[in-house]
Amino acid sequence: EVDETLKSAEEQVYYQVDEMPTWADGSDMVEKVRTFIFTNLTYPESAKLNGAEGKVFIQFIVDKHGKVTIPSPDQLPPELSEDGKEQDVVVVAYRPLESSETEASMEDIQAFKDEGRRVVEMIPDLIPGKVDGKPVSVIYTFPIVFKLQ
Repeated sequence: EVDETLKSAEEQVYYQVDEMPTWADGSDMVEKVRTFIFTNLTYPESAKLNGAEGKVFIQFIVDKHGKVTIPSPDQLPPELSEDGKEQDVVVVAYRPLESSETEASMEDIQAFKDEGRRVVEMIPDLIPGKVDGKPVSVIYTFPIVFKLQ
């Protein structure tokens, strides 16, 4: 059973599928993506100097060919706020860490978003998700934490 689907101009993008995408070797994609991001992430120098920390939520699609892409807002469904009005969809969102003492500047937040985007765009091709045995595009929202040690 498949639910929470949306239509885009090109094709349907799923939130939930029968078979979720996997890493090229068939192992769990989420675990491998987490490791890949952690290994390849570079803490933005300016944010480090400013003591800025935070969490970036980045959306990406594993398309029916296994390519990882960051969608444009028009590929995503408009989100409805509690009052029923449409809001803009955010492809990359930022939140401060609860433990953080320092308020991140707009520049540092943008640096976190840019770095998150850069690393996600480096993810190698994956094995696509499937619905009824056919490859389909699946969307993910992935948290990336920037925390100074």
